[in-house]
Amino acid sequence: NLVAIFFLFWLFFETIYLWIFIRRFSMANLPVHPQYFTLPNKGEWPMQPHFIRIREWLRENGYEQIEALKANLAEDLHLRAFVFEDDKGLVRIQVAFTVVGQAANQVLFTLSSITESGKRMVTDNAFLPRAGFLPDKWELRRFPLMRSLAALEKRHKKTMKKSNHVLAAWTENVLDEMQEQHGAIEKTNVEKGILFPRTHREENGTYTQEGRYKIWKQIIFLNYLGFCR
Repeated sequence: NLVAIFFLFWLFFETIYLWIFIRRFSMANLPVHPQYFTLPNKGEWPMQPHFIRIREWLRENGYEQIEALKANLAEDLHLRAFVFEDDKGLVRIQVAFTVVGQAANQVLFTLSSITESGKRMVTDNAFLPRAGFLPDKWELRRFPLMRSLAALEKRHKKTMKKSNHVLAAWTENVLDEMQEQHGAIEKTNVEKGILFPRTHREENGTYTQEGRYKIWKQIIFLNYLGFCR
């Protein structure tokens, strides 16, 4: 079958390209998580009409902005994140824009809730490989093909209802809580052998061989199946 043979050749050459890319990415010694800082005056929301509609939906559904953050990724590339909370403090929504120059060109949603037992329930639509492991009390559900915030919120609330956990209101500062969780995720993945310890990264890169394999596998799943596992 010529189609099957062509696909196998394509997958072979794509694998070579991805391995080279992943190795270079690992050796670049970039931080595992973006380093955010707080923006003054609640930040500047992108002015494109479809992004303005997202903010209007949040207001109409009882979400209030509580934080605006920025993380510089490269000279002309940064993330701008706006965090909203519902009136009961049970759901936080992070709306993160990738900004090239002065223009936002992509948006990602992350919805988070915590339970009285300390379990963290997260729903997002990131089209990115997760690569490593999550701390024990994390439960992440990722829907990279779901671009509607309303649909994602519905899915998040459905998950919370099915879990039978008692939810707790958010009390911690957004930036402090984010940095704490980033540290916990990094620690977990060093212990699991996905990341090299920071003292070894200059020589070996950020990701171990197992970590690079997981990134490759999840990129393949995302590209061809629309989800990662």
